[in-house]
Amino acid sequence: MPLRRNIDIDLLRTFVSIVETGSFTRTAARLFRTQSAVSLQVKRLEEALGINAFERGSKPVRITADGELLLAHARRVLAANDAMVAQLGEPEVRGLVRIGVSDYFATLHLTGLAARFARAYPQTSLQIRCEVESALESRFAQREFDLLFSQSAVKLADTTSPCVTDAIGVWREPLVWLGHEFPAENSSVPLSLVMSPLGSTEYAAATDALDGSGRAWQISYSSYSSQVLQAAVAAGLGIAALPRSAVELRYSNGAMGAARVLGSDSGLPALPEIEVKMHRREGAGIAAQRLGDFIASALMGGEGH
Repeated sequence: MPLRRNIDIDLLRTFVSIVETGSFTRTAARLFRTQSAVSLQVKRLEEALGINAFERGSKPVRITADGELLLAHARRVLAANDAMVAQLGEPEVRGLVRIGVSDYFATLHLTGLAARFARAYPQTSLQIRCEVESALESRFAQREFDLLFSQSAVKLADTTSPCVTDAIGVWREPLVWLGHEFPAENSSVPLSLVMSPLGSTEYAAATDALDGSGRAWQISYSSYSSQVLQAAVAAGLGIAALPRSAVELRYSNGAMGAARVLGSDSGLPALPEIEVKMHRREGAGIAAQRLGDFIASALMGGEGH
């Protein structure tokens, strides 16, 4: 009888995260590990199974035929593990969880984690609403959400809703300028901005920075969706201020064309970092508490996505 080998489940989680994010770098940032540590985990997994899971040197990351087979098994193993822990350890977790979140954070970080939680806790149901930050905070103050993932510029004053009982930072990254070319510094033509609507963190950060530097601007394209905004930039309709991870994802998918991140030599003013904080409504049920713990653990260096 052949020797049975046990695969470390954390190695499988890291592998699945790389496939879903399309990047060793983003997985390392999400797990609060170095990229070399993530690469070492992949090497250990490949050596344990005697396969190459990824095509070497490919950008964006591509998995091999063996990697595709491993992915199918890994997802089943992770789903079974999460369901076992949820159902045997916490059978009381059930009910509706209402979540407010920005579009970019939902797309890149929340959606996959929420889906995993829903599979692990089949007696729960989730309602996720994406809006600009000002609308989300107003709804949270009216107790329409159990969990709020609020986004704010680090340099701006932090405001707290009256029904917040605790708020913890779960994600932080810089905003970057994205565009086709460096805008002329002394041009009399206002900068064309591709921007999320008034009330969003990106809108406030970008317009405050431009106003502070004396640059004239006008909104040429507005949308709630970060993917729609990036498509507008790629089409040449203006420049945008976006979270770096949102831009990196589109680059890895080859969807940005000639658009690129405009650095300090562009003449554009520096943008602040943004921080995402998780707020829990006072009196939220056990399902909301467990989901909040699960997401915070994943984003702050636990399991990952």
